[in-house]
Formats: sequence, C-alpha cells, structure tokens
Amino acid sequence: MPPADIGTAAVTLQAGARSVTRPGGLVTEEPDGYRAGNTVTVRLADMDRLGDLLRQALDAGANRIDGVSFGLRDPDKAEAALQVAAARDARTRAEALAEALGAKLGPVCVLTTAGARSRRRRPSAGRWRRRWRPGPARPDRGRHDPALLRGLGHLRGGAVSGPGTPALRLLLVVAVALVDVDGRILVSERPAGKQLAGLWEFPGGKVEAGERPEETLIRELSEELGIRVEEPCLAPLTFASHAYPDFHLLMPLYVCRRWSGTPRPMEGQALKWVRPKALRDLAMPPADTPLIPFLVELLGG
Repeated sequence: MPPADIGTAAVTLQAGARSVTRPGGLVTEEPDGYRAGNTVTVRLADMDRLGDLLRQALDAGANRIDGVSFGLRDPDKAEAALQVAAARDARTRAEALAEALGAKLGPVCVLTTAGARSRRRRPSAGRWRRRWRPGPARPDRGRHDPALLRGLGHLRGGAVSGPGTPALRLLLVVAVALVDVDGRILVSERPAGKQLAGLWEFPGGKVEAGERPEETLIRELSEELGIRVEEPCLAPLTFASHAYPDFHLLMPLYVCRRWSGTPRPMEGQALKWVRPKALRDLAMPPADTPLIPFLVELLGG
C-alpha cells in the first residue's frame, strides 16, 4: 500500500491511576503509568481488499475500528463522466422524438450548466439545462432506445395505430415547465367549459401548421401568461404519448428558467406555483402525470 494512503489522524497519551487504601480506610488514586493511543486512517482504492485490510489491522493489535467511509478520489473526473452521460441521454431521447416525427435533429451546439456548484457537492442531474439549436441534418448516429420508440407508437401521416386497432388522429401539443428561482413550477387550471375542465396542466398549446414547437411555446406563453420567452431559453426534457378515446396526444415537454415579464392569467385561468413533488397531489390530465418523475429528477423536491 502506498505510504501516502496511510496517515496518523490523532495521537493520545492518557495517564493511568490505581486506587490505594490508606490506613484508616482512606482511598486515594496514585499514578500508574500511561496509556498511548494512535488513530490511523487508511485510504483504499481496491474495495476487494477491504476485508483483508480490516483483518490485518486486528492482527496488528487494533482494538477499535471507527467505521468505513466512501468518497471519490477524483470528483472532477466523476462529474465530467456524469455530464457526458447526461448529454448522451438527452441526445438519444431527442433523436428518437425527431425520428418519430419524420424530422432530422441537428448537432448539439451548446451545453451549459445552470448555476455554479461547489466541488464538494455531489453532482446532480437536477442541475443540468440542455439547449438544442437547429443545425444541418446529419446521418443516423446510432441506436435509439427501443422502449422510447415503442412509447411513441407508429407516428406517420398524422395518425397513430396499433395491431387490430383503428387509426387515431395524432394531435401534437407542446408544454413547458416554467421554473422560478425557488425551484417551483407554474401550472394553470383548465377553465370551465373546456375539455378536462378543473384539471391542472403545464402551460402550452397545440402546434399549428407550419410552426415549430419552440415557436408554439413562444406564442402561447405570450397569449396565455403575458410573458416573453427567447427560444434559446427553452430546453427539451422529455415527452408524453397518450391515447385519448378520439385522438392520440404527443406532447414534448420543455423546461424554461428565464423569461421577461410576470406570468398573469391572460385568459382568466387560475395559476399556481408548486414544488415538483407537490405536482403529484394535483388533479392533472393523464398525459401530464407521467411527466412528473422527470421534473422531480431534474429539480429535486
């Protein structure tokens, strides 16, 4: 074991004493040598050797083992690996969604982190914000997640169908999770007279002919909430695919942390800021509910 991995954490020296009974029954304490202690810390990279190391320590005379703690030898390297994994996962999901819609995804142009993190803090996927900007079409870049593709269904020609089932009209709707500085998410209540009235949902709307999802969100957020959003501030997170009785809904979900103006109920709808985990306590449309775990993973509680 390298000498640098073994160190002395503390040295103690404690006086010993013994009881002496004096004439007349008086009991006093007299010095009786000293007890020395040496606390040693050992850093072990190979976990397979942990059992042998503890056995050797006991054989060498150790009479107390305070415990075992685990840490990263190179936290910066581990954080960089997490960043690469997060970017690859986001790219795979975006490519699968683009393929299902008959589109081609351009290269990733910008990848940024939201806010500075202390090096002592555990890297968290909830601190990531991914930006995608259009670029030139590129050839196929590899395999997609089969489960993700199955969840999208057969999306071609504006209809969704399965074996032995009639085709349903495909409705493309886009939604966004507006996240404030306290990590809360804005939801709005569907007003009376509309389908699914009384349920809470993420802001957004139907993608009109000739629109891109980002353009739809910019328009809808201005009309519904009176705020202005720039396209680079819209980061795709995941999507929902849900079959209603008379149509199949495909709904990409974006995350936005920056906008201009204060959200207001421009259409008379009720608004509420809630913590990610508190979304589970709200009555939401069936297509919105599966999106909650992704937001909880991204933002925490």
